[in-house]
Amino acid sequence: MANAELDHFENEEAFVCPIIGEKFSEEQQLSMVKALLIDPNDDDPRWIIAWVASELDPAEKELLADLESKFMAVGS
Repeated sequence: MANAELDHFENEEAFVCPIIGEKFSEEQQLSMVKALLIDPNDDDPRWIIAWVASELDPAEKELLADLESKFMAVGS
């Protein structure tokens, strides 16, 4: 990944993430994450999660699974 891309992600983390935490409820945040990680128009709606998980270590995979269980409960 290029330095410019890393800088962009660092800036996003520093500036955008705190605003999201302040302005949106946990349920709204989980709905946003669900919209980013679930593709309802694909035969396998979880393909993005599977792709991300393939790059994670076991502890990170567990965190992702916990996050998925939380956002799947949103709107149910």
